[in-house]
Amino acid sequence: MSRCVRSWTLMALVGLAAGGASPSLLAQCDPPTMFRVWAEDGGRHDYLGRGVAIRGDVIVCGATDNDENGVDAGAAYVFDAETGAQRLKLLAGDGAADDRFGYAVAIGTDVILVGAGGSDTHGDSSGAAYVFDASTGAQLHKLSPADGSAGDDFGSSLAIDGDLAIIGALSDADNGDRSGSAYLFDVTTGEEIAKLLPDDDDVGDYFGRSVSISGNRVVVGAYLDDDVGIGSGSAYLFDITDPSQPVQIAKLIPDDNAEGDWFGVSCGISGNVAIVGAHLHDHLGSNAGAAYLFDATTGAQLAELLAIGGSYGDLFGWTVAIDGPLALVGAQWRDDLGDSSGAAYLFDVTTGEQISALLAPDGQAGDEFGYSVRLQGSRAVIGAPRDRGNLPVSGSAYIIDTTDTRMGLWSAGRCPGHKFFRVTSATPGARCAVLLSFGQGQFTIPPNHPCSGEALCLGRAVRVARTGTADELGIIRFDVEIAAPYCGRIELQALDLSSCRISNVLLVE
Repeated sequence: MSRCVRSWTLMALVGLAAGGASPSLLAQCDPPTMFRVWAEDGGRHDYLGRGVAIRGDVIVCGATDNDENGVDAGAAYVFDAETGAQRLKLLAGDGAADDRFGYAVAIGTDVILVGAGGSDTHGDSSGAAYVFDASTGAQLHKLSPADGSAGDDFGSSLAIDGDLAIIGALSDADNGDRSGSAYLFDVTTGEEIAKLLPDDDDVGDYFGRSVSISGNRVVVGAYLDDDVGIGSGSAYLFDITDPSQPVQIAKLIPDDNAEGDWFGVSCGISGNVAIVGAHLHDHLGSNAGAAYLFDATTGAQLAELLAIGGSYGDLFGWTVAIDGPLALVGAQWRDDLGDSSGAAYLFDVTTGEQISALLAPDGQAGDEFGYSVRLQGSRAVIGAPRDRGNLPVSGSAYIIDTTDTRMGLWSAGRCPGHKFFRVTSATPGARCAVLLSFGQGQFTIPPNHPCSGEALCLGRAVRVARTGTADELGIIRFDVEIAAPYCGRIELQALDLSSCRISNVLLVE
């Protein structure tokens, strides 16, 4: 992806600076709404963010390789969605090494469900899931199927709606080795209600790799089904009006499904619309990925979702989420902020059109932002399991208000030393300036300059520090060496010369 960033000779903008900014201007200059969360006791290679969930003011993030219950036993953390503060740490009462507790998480009305596909309840990696009180963190139930056996990987995928949970066991062997299955459980009582198997389940289909539930509908992905070629994939819709008697109502296969697409690796459902990911689809390049919307009543395909600017190896569709009119698709190997820094894309469900691309404002190579995504209303939670939370690859997650489209100015790195700066949500292709001052105030851009009359939250003499052209996602990157005398003294603000929008003010420290 091409980017054009160059320096201008620093020049003074001559104008008048008022004594103090108005309250409305100060609010305009605040950064976009975003929290980044990580575990207070997170360890190296914990991978927090491999599983995420959101409901109301509760966020849950799984850390599959946390070692408190044994090497890679796993843990889950509960955060406040309003503030980002950590509330609870969840551990399985009988957790053990290699359980992978936290790979899948979900939140019900009053409970939290955490999967542990590596648990050995019915043999090596038979799997289990655990129900916790969402307020206290107390473990209420351990769920495992009556016919569970070694290698089933029960709990590797799960979802809740009301009192019902759907839990995948993608390596179950009822219809052949690793044909897969899924189970309905009552999370209030912990009782198993029914087992779901598709009409044509076969060896190696991995039915249960992904699951989702909404009202009386369940969707289950079988990403290695071979209907249109080896590994083309499929998904199945079930009616669970009577949960004890699930009825298959449709098999989902997209119009352009092809060998090796892995359609069904992810899925979601909200009301009458289902979304299914195919992260190895090649329409925009090898393994660029795609996602599809379907009518959850008839099984008819409604739209194919593709990322604007999507390209080779993005893995768009590895994870998906849907809530009402919005859908969110992760692409953890997208390279906008460095190799595999990752991205997530927001879509309008009604039209199938992309609304925006979401990036971690402090994202760097290898973070895999977008490995997991969930959506509630306009609020998204996005996992970045290889991000540096408090230690390398400890992992983090981001809580983002998707309605907040203000320009952002963000930084990472050390001061004094090398600092990385990033402008986000600029007009794609627009020229932008990053302005500098020593202190805040209310500076008005004088006549004979672009955006004359625009009020900035900068004070004293204002200078143009950098300019650049935004890429197709509205991003500009630059990096500089900052000397010690300037740390904690310089204020920066970005100005879009196309729209004259301004970013938040950033103190360089």
